[in-house]
Amino acid sequence: MVNFGRISRRESSPPQTAKITRGDGGPLHLKLKEIKNPAIQAELRELKAGEEYELEVTVAPPFKAQFFRDKIELETGVEQAPVAEVGLYATIVPRVSAVPARLNIPVDVKPDWQQRISFQWDDNKPGRLLEASIANPALKAEIVEQNNRQQVLLTVTDKYKPRMGRDDMIVKTDDPDMPQVVVQVMYQATSPARPQAARVTPPTRRAAPTDGTAPPSAIPPSIRKPPPTTQPAPVATQGG
Repeated sequence: MVNFGRISRRESSPPQTAKITRGDGGPLHLKLKEIKNPAIQAELRELKAGEEYELEVTVAPPFKAQFFRDKIELETGVEQAPVAEVGLYATIVPRVSAVPARLNIPVDVKPDWQQRISFQWDDNKPGRLLEASIANPALKAEIVEQNNRQQVLLTVTDKYKPRMGRDDMIVKTDDPDMPQVVVQVMYQATSPARPQAARVTPPTRRAAPTDGTAPPSAIPPSIRKPPPTTQPAPVATQGG
């Protein structure tokens, strides 16, 4: 696996390398198979004949999604495993992202509770927010602007009732590459207290006698004998 990490949606990634070494199937004779994705550029170098190779990979825009996933196939020349795959993965920095991207409605929230969501653009040419909406009618989402900076203001109304679950707040933009941003809104609620079951205390069990006799509880009351009166043991005191 080659992981490029987070890369710009407008620029090629820095080159990343992966080493492929011989297993136990015999000498390697690696060759790159055809790469059908034009975003992938790869170069294979032999470091040690039949033993070790280095694969250098770069990925380039345009990127159509927030995540880039693909693979490179290599012919190995090994009969038991004729093809080896090297996975490619990258996170593409979106054109615009919400901060925070997810927010929680507190358990003890009161009416008129508010949360502001800011938006970060990936260059110095920010677009415009056009509309903000959420399916829950007890919440109000609106675009506010101050000093030429747009934010979304989420307000809890007096219709709100605590519940578990989530909703998506949809924020539409004028950017053709990212026409909307989704902000997750998570609800929290305390579960009603459950009544405890009746507590049963087990009877105290007396230790069985060590002299082989039955414990008193095992003898019918009619033939039980009163316990003998015990006398304190004498104490030897050394005289002067």
